[in-house]
Amino acid sequence: MSTRNISRVTRRRFVKQAGLALAAAPLISAPFVTQALADTKALSIVQWSHFVPEYDKWFDAFAKDWGDKNKLSVTVDHIPVGNIAARAAAEASAGAGHDIFGWNGSGGAHLYRKFLVDLTSLVDATEKKYGEISTIGRQIGYNQDDKTWSAFP
Repeated sequence: MSTRNISRVTRRRFVKQAGLALAAAPLISAPFVTQALADTKALSIVQWSHFVPEYDKWFDAFAKDWGDKNKLSVTVDHIPVGNIAARAAAEASAGAGHDIFGWNGSGGAHLYRKFLVDLTSLVDATEKKYGEISTIGRQIGYNQDDKTWSAFP
C-alpha cells in the first residue's frame, strides 16, 4: 500500500492560488472598450446606486443622451455600494465585464490597475484645461510608483 502525501486545501493556499490565477487574467478595460466601440457600438457602465434616487435617473438620461449623440448604445447598471468590491473581483476574475467601472473611491483603481486602461493622457489634458487635480482625486487614481493614472478622478 503506497502512502501519498495529499496536500490539504487550506484557506491560505486557496487565496494564494486564486490570486495567482487573477494575476494571469487578461486586461479587462482596454480590450473590452475597444471591442465595444468597434464591434457593437455599445458602452456598459457600472456604478453604485446613489443614495439620492433622482441622481441615478438623471445619470441614466445623461448617459442615454450622450450615447445617442455619439451613436452608441449606453447601458448603466446601478449596484449597492457594498457590492462594488465583489463585482470588481468577479469581473476581473472572469476577464469580462463593464467598460467603465465607478469605483466610488473604494481603492479599486489601485487594486485592479493592471486590468485597467492607463488614463494618464486624459488626466493630463484635463489638468491643462481645468487646472490641477485635487489631493483626494490624486489619492483615488494616481499611481505614484510609475506616475500613471488608473482612474479618472
